[in-house]
Amino acid sequence: MQDARGGRRGAQGRTRPDPHRQHVARRHLGGGPARRRPHSPRSLGRRPSRGPAGGGRDRSRIRRARGDHALGARRGPAPEDRAARVSPDERIVGWLRKASGPLSGEELARRLGCSRAAVWKRIAALRELGYGIAGRRPGGYALRTVPDRLGPAELAPHLRGAWRQVEWHEETDSTQRVARDRARAGAPEGTVVIAERQTAGRGRLGRSWHSPGGLNLYCSIVLRPSLAPGAVPQLALV
Repeated sequence: MQDARGGRRGAQGRTRPDPHRQHVARRHLGGGPARRRPHSPRSLGRRPSRGPAGGGRDRSRIRRARGDHALGARRGPAPEDRAARVSPDERIVGWLRKASGPLSGEELARRLGCSRAAVWKRIAALRELGYGIAGRRPGGYALRTVPDRLGPAELAPHLRGAWRQVEWHEETDSTQRVARDRARAGAPEGTVVIAERQTAGRGRLGRSWHSPGGLNLYCSIVLRPSLAPGAVPQLALV
């Protein structure tokens, strides 16, 4: 006999609760495989599932923390920080390029905070890189020609973002190897390693990369993106 509370009465009139439902597959009277009714996804507890419509997780999007995008533009440093990252050679080339006339060694030494002998050594090094710097007494130094290459002094005036640390090599075995060593030593994100030629350049999957001098510009960049391990392969598309 069925009780109003949903229980069943036994032989002695006592009410017994209904047995627990067993989630088993039902078969039709005629046999054959079990058929399950479609149902919406359920979550633990009494609250409905908060997943996307249609059930399951939306794996098409990669979640990341809020803030600057790992590969997007970021707010650049203050002007005083930019000036601190420019090398003395870049400053000399920049001053000579903007000057309306020759600059004396004494004036360059005063701006750099070094001796005139140190200025002369830097001028000699710039001449070896191909900069046509004329020097005369008592006039000073004047920039006549610039080399057909993208060295740090040529790139510095065009850098506007936070990535301003450029390491230039006339020749190296691999810019990837140099950038990896700099990253392990604590180089900041955005450090760029540039070379005119490579003797052991590496492409994707460890392939050899032909890197002759005077034809191309080879570079590697130190990146420290805040990406999940599963999203790291996206960097290969950059």
